[in-house]
Amino acid sequence: MQAPIHEQDIADVAVVALTTDALVGAAPVLTGPERLTLREQVALIGEVIGRPVAVIEQTEAESSAMLSRFVPEV
Repeated sequence: MQAPIHEQDIADVAVVALTTDALVGAAPVLTGPERLTLREQVALIGEVIGRPVAVIEQTEAESSAMLSRFVPEV
């Protein structure tokens, strides 16, 4: 599960950290409003765009084969 956070929320915290002393010595935990599984996130995206979005599971080998076209081996 993940707790996605909007990039504007991260930017807002960065502005405070860089322009004030409010966070000196602090270690703020940035997290979204609720924890969601990947399938829940995809379902919400589908709701927002008005059409279903599918999650297609891949094996590690399938994923490696697909990514190897774009990511060089290390």
